Amino acid sequence: GASPFESYEVDEIKLLAIAWDKDKYYALISLPDKKTYTITQGMTLGLQGGKVQNITPTSVVIREFIRNYRGEVKPRDTILKLHKGEEE
Repeated sequence: GASPFESYEVDEIKLLAIAWDKDKYYALISLPDKKTYTITQGMTLGLQGGKVQNITPTSVVIREFIRNYRGEVKPRDTILKLHKGEEE
């Protein structure tokens, strides 16, 4: 029973909004299940066990460790950007 956060690829996650208080940043995301969730730094996201590395006023960085064709495990960062307006 993986959480909804760990049931989708990170590139299926949509970043909707970013908020912060004096202590930390929060990001509001939408998953393919059409629900919205609040995430914070350090949370696990994605099928590959990616971690939220950083949340800034305009983006979220998710780092996954992916095994390549040689069997080496390499970090891969996915950056979810907060778009100004819609780009559809």
